[in-house]
Amino acid sequence: MENRSKDLGIIKNAEVLTSHGNVEGRKILLEIMNAGLKAADPYPNTLKLVRVEDNKLIVGNKEFSNSAVEHVVFDLSKVKNIYVIGGGKAVQRMAKALEDVLGDRITEGHINTKEGDVKQLKKIEVTFGGHPLPDERCVEGAKRILEIAKKVKKDDLVFYLSSGGATSLTTLPPSNISLEDVRKVYWLLYFDRGIPIWELNVVRHHLSLAAGFHISRLVQKARKINLITMELWPEESTRFMDLPYELANFKQAIKILKKYDVWDELPVSVKKFFEEAKPEFEIPKNKASKRTKTVSLNVIDSEYMLQAASQKTIELGITPAILAQRVSAEAKDAARTIASIAREVEMRNRPFKSPCVLISGGELIVTIGKTDRRAIGGRNQEFALASATRIEGSRRITVSSVDSDGTDGPTGIAGGMADGYTMERAEELGVDIFRSLHEHNSTEALLKLSDAVFTGNTGTNIQDLRLFYVSE
Repeated sequence: MENRSKDLGIIKNAEVLTSHGNVEGRKILLEIMNAGLKAADPYPNTLKLVRVEDNKLIVGNKEFSNSAVEHVVFDLSKVKNIYVIGGGKAVQRMAKALEDVLGDRITEGHINTKEGDVKQLKKIEVTFGGHPLPDERCVEGAKRILEIAKKVKKDDLVFYLSSGGATSLTTLPPSNISLEDVRKVYWLLYFDRGIPIWELNVVRHHLSLAAGFHISRLVQKARKINLITMELWPEESTRFMDLPYELANFKQAIKILKKYDVWDELPVSVKKFFEEAKPEFEIPKNKASKRTKTVSLNVIDSEYMLQAASQKTIELGITPAILAQRVSAEAKDAARTIASIAREVEMRNRPFKSPCVLISGGELIVTIGKTDRRAIGGRNQEFALASATRIEGSRRITVSSVDSDGTDGPTGIAGGMADGYTMERAEELGVDIFRSLHEHNSTEALLKLSDAVFTGNTGTNIQDLRLFYVSE
């Protein structure tokens, strides 16, 4: 394990993380985590899906299992302008691939991505904005995207790039709603109530003039290629994902706001906006005549990350078990449940035999509720700490949990690690883990324990990677 631990380019603080606790278990999990995060990069897949041959642009790839489209060919001699626009945490890596394929054929472009990333593009403009709460930079970048969309004509080609984080990062409030009021709504929905993202987005999509359906209206005369780094949500979310027109409107948004008891706490401007629903802000019907002009491709999703983690586990001579691709629950509840499975493996070799690694994906929730104290943390950090309370005393169980984008919650930390020694070390260091969990203040505790995982901004976003290792 000594030599292997050096090849952990994505994990910036591997030496610190393996300086205490269950060192062997931590080294193994760091290798698996690193392999999973490396596979989350959308750049290689974008190159498989977009290529130029003999002045023909070929989009799609019949040999690429993630592509529902065999391929579509565009004669570049008949394309007047190529525009690249969009937003999300993973769009810069997709845009970089487009620049490398198309070069100077790109007329103009602008994307919004999360602050903390480093500009990699030469032709396409980039705005780095706030997330999960949008800021003025998001608004200015969204205006720029809208400006480009308004230029689009019939003989043009538009690449629209999207990934997790797009809704916040391309926020452009209607004229009668301030950015501060939008931020209040986001805080209420996301932090205070912990509303699942698929329902949250039904509300949020209406609060931006640069939302995808507005862009689609503006560029409908041109050919449009959607490249999507996909976040996969639980099966119960499917009723919100491709909503019929009658549901994906203001009535549905209001229903969600009332369902979570948010309606009466909304800023006056936002409540009035939904009450006076104007047709131009409705999500349009998906007419077949317009679909023929659009090609949509899923570039990458969490399955790549989970499979890469699984393969690395096998290479290490350990049995992998992918429990679920799409876990959505309170972080503490998910931690306690999966930790209980790990304990069952440790004590009874069921439902899996040790040594094994329990792998799961999806996106957890941390419901902060009403509090005067602005705690600092994230769902993966909270998952790691909550797991520590359930594996206390174990000499065989180690756990890690990271956000694939490298920034868990509103922090610069990717996630956290824990093992059976964590609770003992916490007592020695004066860290009250139960209080940290109660206050949702996981970052402070993990930093004191030297158990925070740092990767930096990874340039992707396919939700989370959670690992439990049970040794022999």
